Amino acid sequence: ERPLRIVFLLTLSGRAVRQVKRLFKRIYRPEHYYFIHIDARQNFMYRELLPLSTVYSNVRFVRRRSATIWGGTSLLGVIVNSIRELLDRHSDWQWDYLQNLSESDYPIRSIEELTAFLSRHRGRTFLGSPKNLRTDKFIAGQGYNYTFVECEYRMWKVGERRIPDGIRIRGGSDWVILHRTFAEYVVRGSDELIEGLRAFYKYTLMAPESFFHVLLGN
Repeated sequence: ERPLRIVFLLTLSGRAVRQVKRLFKRIYRPEHYYFIHIDARQNFMYRELLPLSTVYSNVRFVRRRSATIWGGTSLLGVIVNSIRELLDRHSDWQWDYLQNLSESDYPIRSIEELTAFLSRHRGRTFLGSPKNLRTDKFIAGQGYNYTFVECEYRMWKVGERRIPDGIRIRGGSDWVILHRTFAEYVVRGSDELIEGLRAFYKYTLMAPESFFHVLLGN
């Protein structure tokens, strides 16, 4: 098999340009890819980092920038739309895995170790989830029994709702490592499960913390 390649999706909110440059220096390898989304309101960071794409051929910027808020459905939209853009506009990138990172992240192990680990488990998707997660407490804590609408940079609770029958709820970290086959299913799948979950999570608080977990688990 050819060497495994990772696309690092950097989802940046514009808080620390120097930290992002430090992170990039730490994770950069010429054989991997770097796809950068900068919050639509953070033009200073965008201008500061854009030259990276002229220096490195494996660095590109997400064309469709969004303004995100903590807990908002827009956070899930950034990941999904970035995957769609990768598949549609950057088909020359032959990646196997996607990992999302923020400017607050910093790896304590080398990229070579990560690549070796994923090579041994090629085909699997990795999602962080507590071992002793109680589903009822998780649903209550995340507010999944309510409909939320993102508007004016806030999440508004607009009413109660019912979780779809027959769906196993799971959740955890919104920082994920998605295999390409699963990532393609996220944006191109058309069966009842994926269509239903897309509709459900369009109005869900902290959607990235369980969307991928629920989809993969069901």
